[in-house]
Amino acid sequence: YDYEKGVFAITTYSYREDANGLTIEKSVPNGKYQIPEREHIFCVHGLSHVQSVRQEGHLLKPLGSEEEAKAAQSGWRWDGSGKKLWIKPKGGVEEAMTLQIAIAQLR
Repeated sequence: YDYEKGVFAITTYSYREDANGLTIEKSVPNGKYQIPEREHIFCVHGLSHVQSVRQEGHLLKPLGSEEEAKAAQSGWRWDGSGKKLWIKPKGGVEEAMTLQIAIAQLR
């Protein structure tokens, strides 16, 4: 395996809450390993109500059904009954990203 030869990459994710909502940040991978391209899907549990989701300051599209979310290239879907937010951001594995979630009330 590559990691046994010292070839790896580390991607840092962070999360913070403030009066405006939540922020999720993903760093650029750091290391020699070339990460295969894949989509990111974030799931945030325990939110009472989501108003909007922004990526790099741009609004992401709210998606209605699970099928619509699977087919979309990016967007967000709120599952109010399970209090889960699903976010499918734009961008690849080599890019940093910032997601801002506006919520009505923390759990």
